[in-house]
Amino acid sequence: SKGGSSDPLVIFKAGGAKATSTTKKKNLNPEWNETFTLHVTDDSASILEVVVDDFDLASGNDFMGKVLVPLQPFAEAKEAPVRAWHKLCNESGDEPEKPL
Repeated sequence: SKGGSSDPLVIFKAGGAKATSTTKKKNLNPEWNETFTLHVTDDSASILEVVVDDFDLASGNDFMGKVLVPLQPFAEAKEAPVRAWHKLCNESGDEPEKPL
């Protein structure tokens, strides 16, 4: 991200299913307010992988962060919303050493 801006997008993966958000151009504090449905047929899919990339058409997207979200709370909640904050981690799954 040159010049202090990025073009973030989010990729969601679970049990072979995948969804991608819209790209928020030149935004360091994006809000998507989008809804996604992933049709997961694999019963062993217990984790939602959420990856944030900086969109770059010329050289390919740049990794910004990821988080692995357990799906069990969603299954237990049925129709009730599940709200939680998750810190983005590096590609190895480690949390950043200093606050962003």
